[in-house]
Amino acid sequence: MCFPFSISATCCSATTTSPSAEMSQTSFTFSKVVLTNEQAKHYQIPWEKQQHELQKKRARCVCWCCLCTCLCKPVHNHRRRRVTTCEVGQKRANCYKQLIDVIKPTCDQVRDWSTKFDQLMKDEGGRRLLALFLQQEHSEENLLFWNEVHALKTIAEPSDYTAKVKRIYMEFLQPMAEKEVNVSGGTRKKIEEGLHADDGVEVARDVYDVAQLQVYNLIHRQSYRRFLDSDLFNSIVQSTYGTTDQAT
Repeated sequence: MCFPFSISATCCSATTTSPSAEMSQTSFTFSKVVLTNEQAKHYQIPWEKQQHELQKKRARCVCWCCLCTCLCKPVHNHRRRRVTTCEVGQKRANCYKQLIDVIKPTCDQVRDWSTKFDQLMKDEGGRRLLALFLQQEHSEENLLFWNEVHALKTIAEPSDYTAKVKRIYMEFLQPMAEKEVNVSGGTRKKIEEGLHADDGVEVARDVYDVAQLQVYNLIHRQSYRRFLDSDLFNSIVQSTYGTTDQAT
C-alpha cells in the first residue's frame, strides 16, 4: 500500500578548518501527515489496484482533437496513397507512349513479337520495349548482358575486343558484380579460363556464346510471357492497331 508521510533526520559533517575537527549538525524535521477518513480509505487500497483505477479514468478521458486526428488520419493516408499510385501510373503511361511513338512498331512487328520470341529479340525496337519492361521488373541485367555480347561480335580490332571482353566479365559475371547474371558454374569457369589466356593470344571469339544462350533462354522462360501480359504490351497493341484503324 502507498502512504504519504514526512521524515526527519539529523546530518553530521566534519570541518577541517582547524586542527581540532568540529562537528556541525544540520537538522531536518519530519512531521506526520494527518489524513481525512476518505483519504485514509484511499491509501489503504493496494498500489496495484490504485494504478488500475487510474488507468480506467484515463481511458474514459477522450480528447476531441485526438479523436479527430485518429479518425481523419487513415482517410488522409489512403487518399495520399491513391494519389501517389495514380501519379506513378500516369508517369508510366506517358513513358510508354513516348517510346512507342519513337519506335512506331507496325502491325506485322507486333504480331511477330506476340508469337515469336526470337523475332522480338532480333528487332532492335522490340528489344528496347522489352528493356523498359525488364527495368520495371528489376531484371534488366539479363538483356543488358545479351546486348553487350551481341555488340561484341561486331568488334574487329583485337585490342578493343579483349578490353570489352574483360569489361563484360567485370560487369556481369564476376561474383558479387552489381549486374551479375545467372549462368551455370561450369560456364562461368570456362569463361574465366578463356580470359586467362597467355599474353599475346586473343581471347576466343565465342567465349561468351554459351552464357549468352543461357541468359536468352532465361528471358524467354521467365520474362517473355509476363511482357506479353503487361500494360506496356497492351499499350503497344492499342497504339499500333488504333492508329491503323484511324488511317482506314
